[in-house]
Amino acid sequence: MTNQRKLSPTGSRLEPLEKALYIKLKNLREKFEKNKLLIGVSGGLDSISLLHVLHALQSRLGYKLHVAHVNHGVRGKEADNDAKFVVAKCKKLKIPCSNIKLKKIPVQASEATLRERRYEVLLKLKEKQKAPFVVVAHHRDDLLETRLMRLIQGTGITGLRAMNLLNDESILRPFIEVPRREIEKYAVTKHLKWRNDATNLDTKKLRNWIRRSWLGVLKRDHPEYIENLFHSLERIIETSSPPPAQVNKPQREFDRINSQQDQTVHSYLRHHGKNRITSRHVAEFKKQLQSPRKQFVFRLAGVNWIVKNGLISPQIES
Repeated sequence: MTNQRKLSPTGSRLEPLEKALYIKLKNLREKFEKNKLLIGVSGGLDSISLLHVLHALQSRLGYKLHVAHVNHGVRGKEADNDAKFVVAKCKKLKIPCSNIKLKKIPVQASEATLRERRYEVLLKLKEKQKAPFVVVAHHRDDLLETRLMRLIQGTGITGLRAMNLLNDESILRPFIEVPRREIEKYAVTKHLKWRNDATNLDTKKLRNWIRRSWLGVLKRDHPEYIENLFHSLERIIETSSPPPAQVNKPQREFDRINSQQDQTVHSYLRHHGKNRITSRHVAEFKKQLQSPRKQFVFRLAGVNWIVKNGLISPQIES
């Protein structure tokens, strides 16, 4: 039986994860083609995998990569070794790398403080490199952990609306709908090497406790409930959206670039569809728009949807 996996311009075959991200990112192609993509790489499994995926798609999508590694300066020699590892990886892949070590960061600085300083540096470097995005490796498991953290911390429904594919600060998260097990599978298949951060084992930190002591036990004893938990939070967000009278009606044409953002898709379908919109409608809408076809029509929620030139619009019925 012939292997039908897509060939890259160099003749190498795309892995399933590479192909999935190609379909997702080509909707953004006009924004980064012939530009740089600045990717934050810590040296861990997630960011190293993302680096390899984006490197594999570089010639196909027409961007140039630039890596940024941020050393917070609070983990001593271990962090310095992470930096050396990332620099060596970039040298091997022939990708330019900015290795940045932060100063005057207290050893006991909170995760929120470290994150704030890290993004401050990355966004400044984005402007310096004239890159349209900062690309990071947050995946679906990260999204679930973040939502649970915010639920525990009492941030309300606003806090649950965390981490989109592309946010207002130009942070791009290509892995945001990818379960970590798929990233792990990719890393093993590609024989990748990465660094492990020992602080991720510290369950005194809330995220680590949720990941290891809560979700870890749930995955071990009742793995089938992880999907239920994720989709339940999605439905809470959807059903807590402001009613139509409290929001501006979405324009008739919908940019295909926004098709990965559940809340945006739900709002658009609710205003232009004829049936009651559920999470299944949102999932099917997003699935349709991952098609490599540039122009087609599909039916959903009682409406024919026309996809053309990167835009979606409901068909006007006579």
